[in-house]
This record gives sequence, C-alpha cells and structure tokens, in this order.
Amino acid sequence: MRTRLFVRVAVGATALAGVATATLAADPPAKPLTQEEYDRKTQELEDSIKELRNQTKELSKDTRQLQVTGEEQAKLKPIAGWDNGFFLQSPNGENKISVGGYVHFNGRYFTNSADKANGAVSEFLFRRARLDLRGKFLKYFEFRFLPDFAGGQVVIQDAYLNVNYVPWARIQAGKYKAPVGLERLQSANAIIAGFAG
Repeated sequence: MRTRLFVRVAVGATALAGVATATLAADPPAKPLTQEEYDRKTQELEDSIKELRNQTKELSKDTRQLQVTGEEQAKLKPIAGWDNGFFLQSPNGENKISVGGYVHFNGRYFTNSADKANGAVSEFLFRRARLDLRGKFLKYFEFRFLPDFAGGQVVIQDAYLNVNYVPWARIQAGKYKAPVGLERLQSANAIIAGFAG
C-alpha cells in the first residue's frame, strides 16, 4: 500500500513538472526593454491618458449643454392650472392672466291665482353675471377688469391698472373701490343672506 501511494505521488509530480516545462517553453521570457522602447511606451500611455481626459471634458460639456437646453425648454412652456379660477402664466411668473367670475340669480314663481290677480309675476332674473379678468405683466404691472352683464346691460364694476415697482408703494389708476372709508367693503359673493340686492 505504501508503494502504490509513493508511485502515484511520483507520477503526479512528474506530470506537473511536464506541464510547467511545456508552459515555459511556449512563452519565452521577455527580453528587457531598452531605454528608448521604455520612453516610447511611456509617451504612448501619456498620449492615451491626455486623449481620454479631452474626451471626458467634451462629454461633460455636452451633458451640461443638454441640461441647459432642457432648462430653457422648460422655461418656454407656459404654466396653466386652476387656483380660484383658470390661470395661464409664464414659467418665471412675471406674466399671468386669471379668468374667473360668478353668477347670482333669483327665481320667483307664483302658483296661487290670487297672487297672479294682485299683479304678481313669476320671473327668473340674473342679479349679477360677472366675468373677472386679472393679471400681471412685465413683473410690476397688475390689472383687473370686472364687467357685469346682468340686467341686459354691461356695467364696468372694476377696471384698473396697478404699478407695484417697490413693495412699500403702489400707484393705482382706474375704476375701483376705495381701499379705506366708512363703508364696509364686502364682496357680493360673500353675502350670506337669501336675497342679496
């Protein structure tokens, strides 16, 4: 049993030595580089590194240009939505127009013939039908136009231009409710009573 183990180990070691010899014979040892060859290869590697750095810089510029182009495209798109009425504005918010309005109406219907004999007339009427246009343009100018179409005629309730160049002062011109006074300023839209004349 000992002889078989020894023979197997010897045969395995001989096979391993044969494989190593064949590998070494296939790849002859590299001869050492001369100084000129070493300098040439070093220069080639340095040139490759410079070329890769230039390509990286160009790709970075292209990526930044794509980002800037995407930002500029986003700025060109107007923003529209709903905030107490439909609005359309520029992306930077310097120009904006809002469209809103409200309608108040009353209906009176008499079914009793005694009421009709006394002159009562059934009717449906619009108390208020107002279109509200508000906006701002060129960052500092605001406007409002509020016509009332009820009663078969057009009455301008508000029409003004507001210049707001500095936050502590405003110049307003046109038709509007005075912001101070003895009267209580309450919108017809905020009246809770059942009949608002």
